[in-house]
Amino acid sequence: MEVHKISILRIIVLIFAFQISFAKGNVVIAVIDSGLNLGTPGVNEKNIWINNGEIGFDYLGHSKASNHLDDDMNGYIDDVNGWNFLSSSKNISDPIFHGTPIICIMSKLLSIRDSVRIMPIKALSNDKSAVPRAIHYAIKMEASVINLSLGGKGPEKEEEKAIQRAVDQGIVVIASMSNDENEKNFFPAAYNISNMVKVTSVRKNILNFKDSAEGKNTVLVPVKYISNCEESKRVSGNSFATAIVSVAVAKYLNRSREPFSIEKITKHTADFGPVNVLDVNKLFAESNTVPINFIFNNSKN
Repeated sequence: MEVHKISILRIIVLIFAFQISFAKGNVVIAVIDSGLNLGTPGVNEKNIWINNGEIGFDYLGHSKASNHLDDDMNGYIDDVNGWNFLSSSKNISDPIFHGTPIICIMSKLLSIRDSVRIMPIKALSNDKSAVPRAIHYAIKMEASVINLSLGGKGPEKEEEKAIQRAVDQGIVVIASMSNDENEKNFFPAAYNISNMVKVTSVRKNILNFKDSAEGKNTVLVPVKYISNCEESKRVSGNSFATAIVSVAVAKYLNRSREPFSIEKITKHTADFGPVNVLDVNKLFAESNTVPINFIFNNSKN
């Protein structure tokens, strides 16, 4: 009888260990932006991150997702899918519809083979403390990639420190450069942080940095337009190019045990010279979306 009990206990422990192992196998992209409208067509909710500590039922039989308790004791109440650093709540809805199309693009680029989840964190505002706090949340909740499709002209000390902390802990931080090809002081992309990935879809941006140390961490995404949540609509700009790179990095981390470096997802081409060009052919071949005006045609772009 005792042997039988021990065997059952071992099976339970093994199942529990497998569940933990499987959950930790997911690569998580933290999207620090304006939030996400859940239920938006084109966003596969299977790709959206779930905080396992806030699902199921508590000891009173109440749903942890809505019991107004910090069940996982991480300092945030009912943060099932992410957190709103503007209202200090679990409401991640996106009234300005910027984070939603970014997450929509990511969702479309993920295949059923990818154990990648997207963590929406709402922090895009004039509150300078929101983004640093969001980054610290992403670190605490074990994100592998942080997508920053945002920025402005002024540096923020706490923001820079938070990004540096994330990079020091092995998180790949990916920031959008300015859509203005002549704007070099666009933060957070302009911070001098080693190993932070900077993204542009504007060829002149990367040519400005190609011979510098900064240029080594900058990626050119040769896509002019990409279909958005609705196939008939197109979006463009470095915010969306950054989303594409974040997915490419997450896919790499999901499938490889080797440390990430820019060379793993980029290539050099005759069209663009000695710059890091995202290998979009491989990325889109594995996805369900089709880029429009795929590759820049000449040096004038």
